[in-house]
Amino acid sequence: MINVKISSRLEATMAMMVFRLKRDGVTTCYVDRLVAELIADNTTFASIVTNLALGAKGKDAVYKRITEIADNSSAPERNEPEQLFKQLCQRLYAQSEAKSLSSVHVLCWALRNASSATAQAFRERGVIAEEVVDVVYQLVSGEYGNKTHIE
Repeated sequence: MINVKISSRLEATMAMMVFRLKRDGVTTCYVDRLVAELIADNTTFASIVTNLALGAKGKDAVYKRITEIADNSSAPERNEPEQLFKQLCQRLYAQSEAKSLSSVHVLCWALRNASSATAQAFRERGVIAEEVVDVVYQLVSGEYGNKTHIE
């Protein structure tokens, strides 16, 4: 079993989402709902990257659209939310070279899933996963603004 290291913000948001999903009886789009919460929280890396990629109005529009698509989905999840989030984190951590997972890992994973509400909402704004990943790499390398094609 992999000992997954998770940022405190991501861990807190996942715990809050598990509570809300169970309390409200929600059984659809767990990861997309998590991404929406991460984007809405201005302190997360996912929110910062989304703001850089789309601007403040675009970020708000994507949040609303992800939520709308998730709310209208009827495809139930196969696992309980805590199990799904745990499995997702284990998979992402095993694939990542990072010392710990952050909200941007979850955002990028959802964007690469073409059928997700997250990917759909970003595509509707003209942004694909690779463009967001490019912004992340630029930020991490300290080169943001030198070569980005996202405005």
